[in-house]
Amino acid sequence: MTRLTVLAGVSEPGGAKNIALVAKEFGQKAVFKIFSSKGATQILQRTGLAFEQADQIEQLSEARELLYVIRPTVILTGRGIQPNSLERLLVRAARDIGIPSVGLIDEWYDYRANYSDKTGSWDSLPNIICCPDEQARREAAGEGLPTEGLLVTGSPALAAVFDRREKYRAFPPSRPGMLPPEGSGPMLVFLSEVIQSNPDATSPDTGARLGGNSPGYNEYSVRQDLRNILESTFEAVTVIEKLHPSADPGNYPAIKSSSVDWRTVLDADLELLCWWADMVVGMRSAALIDARLLGTSTVSFQPGLVGENRCTAVRKGMVPCFLSRNSFQTWLQDRACSPEKDFIGRPEFAFLRSTQNVFSALTQVTVGF
Repeated sequence: MTRLTVLAGVSEPGGAKNIALVAKEFGQKAVFKIFSSKGATQILQRTGLAFEQADQIEQLSEARELLYVIRPTVILTGRGIQPNSLERLLVRAARDIGIPSVGLIDEWYDYRANYSDKTGSWDSLPNIICCPDEQARREAAGEGLPTEGLLVTGSPALAAVFDRREKYRAFPPSRPGMLPPEGSGPMLVFLSEVIQSNPDATSPDTGARLGGNSPGYNEYSVRQDLRNILESTFEAVTVIEKLHPSADPGNYPAIKSSSVDWRTVLDADLELLCWWADMVVGMRSAALIDARLLGTSTVSFQPGLVGENRCTAVRKGMVPCFLSRNSFQTWLQDRACSPEKDFIGRPEFAFLRSTQNVFSALTQVTVGF
C-alpha cells in the first residue's frame, strides 16, 4: 500500500488533542502535515509535533491552493462550528478536488451545525465522521447526518486521559510548582470558557443583550459567584482559574479577596491541575469529563441557566450540576473538600483502540479514490 500523506487541519483544542495523538502513534506509517489556527495552536505547541500556522487561510481558494501544494492522500480535521473555520474550508476544498476526508467529533452536540451551511445543506461534510461513542453516533444520525458516514471509533484524547490516570494511580506525577503546598487549605480548579466577549459584562442580562444566545450567565458572572460562595464557606482557599486556550489573559485578572487566593493561568498542564485539585468546577467545558476520569470531585456550576444544558459531563450523568448559587453553596457546605479520589471504569468513549480506529478510517476512506 502507498504510504498515506495526511493533511490535518484544526482550529479547536479538542480536535488538536485527538489529531496530535493519531499523528504521534502513526507517524511512521503515514506522513502527517498538520496545519493549525486559533485555539488549537497552544495545544499543538505542547505536543512537540511539527505544524504550520494557518490563520491566514480564510477563503476557499486559499484552502484549495494549500491542497494543490501538499497533494495529500486524505484530509483529517476536527470539528469547526464557524462557516470559514480551517476545518470546513479544507473539507470543502477536498471535495472540490476529489480528495477524501475524515472528521473527528470531540463533543456531543452541534452535530448538524458543524457541517451544514445556513440553508441546511451539507457544505462541509467529511466522507467519514469518527464518533466518540454510540450516543454520539445516534445523536448525529438524529440530526440528519448520513448514517453510512458515521463510524464509532472512541475518542483518542479521552482514552489517553484514562490511560494516564491508571499510570498516575501507580506512580503519582509531580505536583506542579504553581500550586500551593499540600496541607495549606483546599485547592479548586475553575475551568473558564470564552462565553462573553465584553469583560465589563458581568451580568447575565447584559450578556444576553450583547450576544443574543446567552446561556443565562457568562464566565465573568460565574467567577464572581464562585468567589462569593467560597468566601462564605472557607477561611482560606486557593482557586486556579484555567483559561480557555483561545482566551486573552488580559481580560481575566485575578479576583481580589481576603480569603480566596485567586490565580489565573493560560499555558498550564490542565491534566496535572485536575489531578492535584481537591475539586474541579466548570460550566459546560468538555474538560469536566477529563477531570471526572481523573477521579477528582467535579461539578458543573451554571447559575441561572436558560435553555438546554449543553454540558456533556452532566448529560452523561458523570457530574452533578448546580443551577443556582444557593444549591451549590449548600452542597459545598455539606461536603468536606478533600483530595480523595473516586475512580470510574473505562467508558465506551475512552475505548482502548481509539487512535488505531481513527487511523483505520483514514486508510479505509481512500479506497476507491
